[in-house]
Amino acid sequence: MQPLYTHVENTWQAIRVPLISLFILFHTFALLLWTSPPFPLYWSIVPLIRPYVCYFGFWNQWKMFSHPKNWTLYLTANVTLQDGQILKWDFPRMENLPYMTRAQKERYREWAHEYVNQNEYKTICPEASRFIARNIQNANAQPVSVQLVRHWTWIQPPPGLGEPLPSGEFEYAFFTYNVRPEDLR
Repeated sequence: MQPLYTHVENTWQAIRVPLISLFILFHTFALLLWTSPPFPLYWSIVPLIRPYVCYFGFWNQWKMFSHPKNWTLYLTANVTLQDGQILKWDFPRMENLPYMTRAQKERYREWAHEYVNQNEYKTICPEASRFIARNIQNANAQPVSVQLVRHWTWIQPPPGLGEPLPSGEFEYAFFTYNVRPEDLR
């Protein structure tokens, strides 16, 4: 009679390749389905894979492939303190981060660009402002207001393929929040 260890090892040797192949197939199917545009059976299948995709952070939206932008964008915040001093707070910018940190901070960039920056998600701006105020707290002076600022530059079309766009960096303060004492707790 074989020892239990040998039996388990033989069983694993027999099933590991099909099991790993099945996992790779499931993972590929889940991500392709998740990033595909909706189709008739889409809403019947997606709830089955949602726990897997969301738990491991693989979620994304179809709009990641749609409407290429002709500008580059980043967000900052101007935080006014009680003593009148204005501090600048930067949302994470991928081009300024080391490669390993980029993967960790990408969701913050996506949150800033796809939600905080968009007019259709205005309800997020107060919470983003409170978050920034809590991160700026200073022993000498507390934040009294947070102003969210959008910065962008236009990407010029290739020569002969469109009219040139304005050059230089532009900015626009799109939201101002007056910080309350309870926001800093």
